Amino acid sequence: MLGTRQRLSSFPVPLGIQTANSSVPISDHITTLGVTLDSYLTLNSHVSSVCKSSFYSIKALRHIRPVLTCDMARAVAASLTQTCLDFANSVLLGTSSSNINKLQRVQNCLARVVLLDQSSPATSLLLQLHWLPVPKRIEFKIATLTYQSLTFGQPKYLSSLIKPYQPNRSLRSVSQNLLSVPRCK
Repeated sequence: MLGTRQRLSSFPVPLGIQTANSSVPISDHITTLGVTLDSYLTLNSHVSSVCKSSFYSIKALRHIRPVLTCDMARAVAASLTQTCLDFANSVLLGTSSSNINKLQRVQNCLARVVLLDQSSPATSLLLQLHWLPVPKRIEFKIATLTYQSLTFGQPKYLSSLIKPYQPNRSLRSVSQNLLSVPRCK
């Protein structure tokens, strides 16, 4: 069952669902395609699992970092940790700032390990590595998906949802390639 805390509190919580003469217990979270969804859709458990696996990889990289060149450390960091941070990060659009801050701390820690620099500000380290901060990475992923949907019509399930903005009368905004925002409740 998915919904806000207030909405879910108004429903009686079943112990399980009966199907084929067996009871399937209700869980407060589910992992599907690598994304952990909780019943309130806060993505807190997903962010926690991403941080846990990322810090495990960072710890392993920290142990071998003295024998690696900077380019090798960058490649290992990109393959082990940055892929975890980037995987399905488009679902994090609109999540809480505390979740974004947790992921940003992971990326900052990774940059410090790669560059062997514990004293410089994290923003300068990210700039030196040419890495976008986590919120910008999420925006970039959404922008890339939108561009591919508009230009190539792929993936079909997204391209059918994206509609260009067409005002009722002649406006200056017509030439800005805006998209219409669908109405939803």
